[in-house]
Amino acid sequence: MPMRIATMTAEYAADIVTWRYPAPYDRDDMTGADPALLADGGPLRY
Repeated sequence: MPMRIATMTAEYAADIVTWRYPAPYDRDDMTGADPALLADGGPLRY
């Protein structure tokens, strides 16, 4: 499957913060994250 790189948008960010993963990967969930932090283009630290 080819990789596609796209610019982060507010819509993509809003979608990403809804993703949920099963344990033990649930530590990577962005539950409660502000989509604006993803969409602003700056570094995300957590």
